[in-house]
Amino acid sequence: MQTTSTVSTCTGTARKDGTLTVTGQLTRPDWQSRDVDGTAIPVGYAGQSVRLQLKKSGATSYSTVKTATTDADGKLRTTVKATASGAWRWVFSQNSTSAAAVSTGDGITLLKVSKRTADAPPEPRSRPSPRTRPDI
Repeated sequence: MQTTSTVSTCTGTARKDGTLTVTGQLTRPDWQSRDVDGTAIPVGYAGQSVRLQLKKSGATSYSTVKTATTDADGKLRTTVKATASGAWRWVFSQNSTSAAAVSTGDGITLLKVSKRTADAPPEPRSRPSPRTRPDI
């Protein structure tokens, strides 16, 4: 049975060490419902365990960061700490009724955050050299 997976990170940029929300959906054909050309209509695949993976910029492979379970509509939603730029994807392993599915990667670029605070002291200024006053 054909199974599909989609991913969306909601944005193409995030703040380093900020919270990133990753969403997606796992669907499979409903063989009882067909569209006008006879193709089975895809429906959400509920209660399935799906792995969230990240391939960091410059890396050659993905690694699993978290596992989530699809809701009643097959939708996925989770949050992760944004620690590196790279591509995120969802991976569903094959089971006895459905084929494996891997979403395409959705890229995220992290923005650097300034560590400046409101209570920070002002930047040092160079002082003018002391002037000597000639005696008259």
